[in-house]
Amino acid sequence: MSSESDYTILVVDDDRASHIIVKNLIGKKYNLIHAQEPQQGINILSEKKIDLILSDIHMPGMTGLEFLEAIKKDA
Repeated sequence: MSSESDYTILVVDDDRASHIIVKNLIGKKYNLIHAQEPQQGINILSEKKIDLILSDIHMPGMTGLEFLEAIKKDA
């Protein structure tokens, strides 16, 4: 049986404060990887096994929904 710390969560958000909040809330229980922009998140997904994605909706360049469509297309 897997423990919580075996799970990796990708947090995609351009707001540094959001990263800090997520880290403080769940950073001790789960492995967190932070991406400042959607393209960085896409690159991380191609390299690492991610169990859960938390994404902001409003980001410059690509919205959170466009990010999800892009990774869905690559899946």
